[in-house]
Amino acid sequence: MKQASRVFEGFRGIKALFSELFEKEGELLVLGVNEHISDPGMAGFFKWYHDLRKKQGIPLKLVLNRSIQQVHQKSYVKEGMYGKKDEIRYVDAVFPVGIFIFKEHVITLISGSPPTAFDISSEQNAEHYRRYFEALWN
Repeated sequence: MKQASRVFEGFRGIKALFSELFEKEGELLVLGVNEHISDPGMAGFFKWYHDLRKKQGIPLKLVLNRSIQQVHQKSYVKEGMYGKKDEIRYVDAVFPVGIFIFKEHVITLISGSPPTAFDISSEQNAEHYRRYFEALWN
């Protein structure tokens, strides 16, 4: 079982990562991108990311903290960033960073200057995160 990690800095690097990942089929699970939702720099990235994801037919399950529900509804849901197969839930849990689970990849996204994504490719690690996601989802 092969495991690897990579670091992507800046929007160009993060876009390259998601462009590569979204060439495959699969379901995307996302936890707590709360701090990113209200960051104007991230809004442009998320528009690009959701457009690419929908174009590739990748369904999304998204769990966010309840505290940003109004901002999220106004800035993202009403702007049409989600497709019919996408699902969103709001919970009381607080997330320190954005976590994306796709296939064998777990990506930790940190906003800042520059924004940075840490990609860990490991079936075992992804399965643990998937179970954590499902516990929060249910």
